[in-house]
Amino acid sequence: MSRCTGHCCRRVIIQFSPYELARCLQGLRNGVKEFTLDNGEVHVHNYALEELTKVCDMVLWLGTSDVDPADGARLLTQDGARRFEHNYTCRHFDPVSGDCLNYANRPRMCSEYPFRQACRYTACTADCALSKQMRVVSEDLDKIKALEVNETLGVDVGHD
Repeated sequence: MSRCTGHCCRRVIIQFSPYELARCLQGLRNGVKEFTLDNGEVHVHNYALEELTKVCDMVLWLGTSDVDPADGARLLTQDGARRFEHNYTCRHFDPVSGDCLNYANRPRMCSEYPFRQACRYTACTADCALSKQMRVVSEDLDKIKALEVNETLGVDVGHD
């Protein structure tokens, strides 16, 4: 298949809890660009009211998880501790067809995904030119890093 099948819509990580999203949206409707996180910290943002409204209207909270929905890897903090994130699904996603039932009015976080990178969802069947190009760039960077490591270790890499 050569089109996106919506793996990123089945389960997506959003950094905010449903309560935080609601507080952010309410504040934005009142012209306030900051809101209080569940942990008491104040978060300042630059979200557009129309975009945040679309996001809040589309997401359904699934709970928290320490598993990355894209590749199944364990989510960890920089110091190696387990990291739990808020997982959502999209109410406009049709799991049978993989279609977005609100495609023309989806928020930018959907229309711009995967944000100039290769799609991270390993089960994605999208065959878009950008994903192909980013995979090639990623593979080339991996090769360059391997060459640099080998050269640093004094391993003969057989340059022409």
